[in-house]
Amino acid sequence: MDFDPSTPAPAAGNTEEAGHRIPDHIGSGGRTGLLTLPQLAEVLPYLLGFFPDDSVVLVRTASGDGGIAGALRADLPPEDAEPHFFAAAFAESVLPEEAGTEALTGRLPEIESAVLLLCRDPGKDEPPRAVRRRLRPLAEALRRACEARGVAVAEVGGVSAGRCWSFFCPLPDCCPPDGNRVAHPGTSTSPIAAAAVYEGYRVPERRSRLELRFAPLAAPALEAQEAALRKAGADRSAAAADRSHSEGGGVESVGLGLRLLHRFVASPPKALADDRADAHDDVLVAPDEAARLIVGLQNEPMRRCAADWVGGSITLGAGRLWRALARRCVGPYAHLAVPLLALAGWTSWLSGDLTGSRIASSLALRRDPGYPFAVLVHQVCNRGLDPAPFLRSWPQPPHGDGTGGGAAPP
Repeated sequence: MDFDPSTPAPAAGNTEEAGHRIPDHIGSGGRTGLLTLPQLAEVLPYLLGFFPDDSVVLVRTASGDGGIAGALRADLPPEDAEPHFFAAAFAESVLPEEAGTEALTGRLPEIESAVLLLCRDPGKDEPPRAVRRRLRPLAEALRRACEARGVAVAEVGGVSAGRCWSFFCPLPDCCPPDGNRVAHPGTSTSPIAAAAVYEGYRVPERRSRLELRFAPLAAPALEAQEAALRKAGADRSAAAADRSHSEGGGVESVGLGLRLLHRFVASPPKALADDRADAHDDVLVAPDEAARLIVGLQNEPMRRCAADWVGGSITLGAGRLWRALARRCVGPYAHLAVPLLALAGWTSWLSGDLTGSRIASSLALRRDPGYPFAVLVHQVCNRGLDPAPFLRSWPQPPHGDGTGGGAAPP
């Protein structure tokens, strides 16, 4: 499960002075619940749906047998960030004091014990031990902040360049300076990885690789799209100044959106999860069409209307459309991608693609931590809610002007 802590908030109590117990030794020979620490690093991609590069992951361990009961992920802070502020925000997001905030954070209930893993790739020619040194202050701060909220942190480990280690294991024979080897993708012998392969799951990709599907277009398409966005923005500003055209602009956006939606539904790619699929979708929409719809989706009523475009093949087509439009938010218009990313996360969740939903909504929250619809998508995804009841009660697929009823949050 995935979430993004927003602006740093103070943790409960004095985290600087709060005592914490020294965890039991869980090096390469010890065990974290039913798994050793290297095995836990091996199964993280299967728990999250992707390799969590540049991430801090809290793995909730179940009471009793100590098995895995779920996981939450956040982006690691910038190198120059204050560790204690980030740790406090992380703990607040995972373990809010007020019961009413649970709905917004999607926290796992009754977290009594956990393992923290900090995942970061080394720089060029940098050994894993250097990453270990740099991340140790953050590891200590995270442990203190979580334990200040009543969570027993059994271990804090690091993962980098195919190696993993305990930040607090003092035994070099067990936890050497460069860590212990983590099995390569597809070669893990852990029970979870074996079960995933048996069930037919593909070996997960890196998070950064999945995020590239939402990356802005490169030159030469970038220049044409930026010019189209500039013109669409100017046209919308002129129309807003003329009140007689304001309502017509909304109708035009709905009509354009439905035309593009049906174009995408009528032309599915041969594969949904590779670069060829994205290249296929990129040619389905012209720069001026993309620009006009992107600008139109900055309007709340249009976003509510677009969120209703779900049901069967329409859900997949809408998801492809939102992803293609997010790639068109180039240059100084990158911020316009936030509602498109949230919509992409929404349709991914409805279609059962939890990994895609986490990636898209995480990117939206990275740009705007308080964007309500992205927070909602994180909530339903993180809490494991079943989309089937939502779809059964949803309005019929769009027809006519496509406005229908049962609008979703913008």
